[in-house]
Amino acid sequence: MPTLAKFRVPLALALFVCCLWLYTRHNDFPFFYHPDEPDKARQIIDGQWNFHHPALMLAATKAAIFVFRVPLDPQHVTVTGRWLSATFCAIAVVSLALLAWRLRGPMAFFAVALLAGLHHQVFELAHYFKEDAALLMGIAIAFLALDRFLEKRSAPAAALLGLACAIALSAKYLGVVMLIPAGIALARSQPGKRAALVVSFAAALLLATAAANYPLIANLATFQQSFHRELTLAAAGQGGMTHRIPNTEYFPIFGQNMNPALWLLLAVFVFTFLRDRKRKTFGEWTVVVFPFAYLLLLACSPKSNDRYFLPAAAFFALLAAFGLMETARILSPKIGARFAWLACFAVAASFSVYSLFQYDIAFAHDDRRELSDWIRANLPATAVLAQDSRVGLPTPDREERLPWQPAIPQRVIGVKLKSATLDELRASGVTHVAVSESDYGRYFRRAGRAREEFQSEFAQRRAFYESLFERGEKLWSRPRGTVIYLHPGLELYRLPAR
Repeated sequence: MPTLAKFRVPLALALFVCCLWLYTRHNDFPFFYHPDEPDKARQIIDGQWNFHHPALMLAATKAAIFVFRVPLDPQHVTVTGRWLSATFCAIAVVSLALLAWRLRGPMAFFAVALLAGLHHQVFELAHYFKEDAALLMGIAIAFLALDRFLEKRSAPAAALLGLACAIALSAKYLGVVMLIPAGIALARSQPGKRAALVVSFAAALLLATAAANYPLIANLATFQQSFHRELTLAAAGQGGMTHRIPNTEYFPIFGQNMNPALWLLLAVFVFTFLRDRKRKTFGEWTVVVFPFAYLLLLACSPKSNDRYFLPAAAFFALLAAFGLMETARILSPKIGARFAWLACFAVAASFSVYSLFQYDIAFAHDDRRELSDWIRANLPATAVLAQDSRVGLPTPDREERLPWQPAIPQRVIGVKLKSATLDELRASGVTHVAVSESDYGRYFRRAGRAREEFQSEFAQRRAFYESLFERGEKLWSRPRGTVIYLHPGLELYRLPAR
């Protein structure tokens, strides 16, 4: 379809607008539902950044707040950050679609727009004020710039590649992985041009990284402490939990972020790619190897979270889009080219839309608010409740939350559940306990284990929950859902009489 080339820019803009509209749906839920967002909002409001991550996300949010005159309260700041995450994810999808167009033609653009643009993990993580969306954007832009550099090894192309790698590095420390394919590409350049290309690349990389991370550079002592903290968490685990190295935590996450159509199309792509591997270019190999290598890299850290899988999920969707094209070509001689393309797109779209629809519904409903409403309507005003940290019932000491979380007449106290027993809670006047699977689930998963110094504490906390589930009377529950911050798996128990 050579005539489509002149519509590349309008199509990219249209895809960006569609993705931005989609990714900002229902993104105004309370700022404190995600445990990390209040801290990011506070950093913007107070101006005291902790540099647990590079500065791109916070710097962009601060700029957006200034340009659009956003009120400096936690909710408005957080929603602004979520809009930026949506923008970053939209740019990432457009970049991957344009990369696919360069590698496989215009139909690949539409296939990536479908499979990556409607991918449920991309949709979900576009809703949070977190660095994951910025990292995906940086990696996607870096691959697009890498393909451009491989096509035309010039100083401007090398500088563009350096700029793109700087964006990935400034999004999250893990973005440093993009220096590997970029470095290999530079090393494979002609010896006579290599030095000039490296200088152009390095100059753009250093200047752009310095500009994006100026607050970090101006606070080097804080940055050094935070960087050491992140390295420790990556090496030792988080919250007293760790995993064997390599761990298998991300293989079920891999499965959760796929669907039958994606599995089939990915299998078709891998088969056809390996069959024709001798004809593939370095650029094509880097795109194919990246998500598998990224998955293995994640498996080598005891710090795990499904959101870390986002770049791999998006690139697996890209490869599945290539598989869609291969499937259509295989079917074309049998059922006709037009019907083959329509059938492949229709089947892939049905699975993607179904998964996306589940997440869209999840963002539109709020289990925490439902629990508060149930307590307000069904428990006596004299009830005293203790709660897990992820339950989020309104408490008087959190005045900043009350505009987005109406108070309940019952008393909610700040007891550390996992350091008490049911009898101790009852003796202190507690009548009911609300717990969340997002809190207690870690003590019952087979994949995780406590570090040696936390094993006693781990056993005590697990024993508390086992006692509650056995002796308490369950009054209300909602299962842990696809969007765990609005559906963290809530349960309300009446404590047994002594």
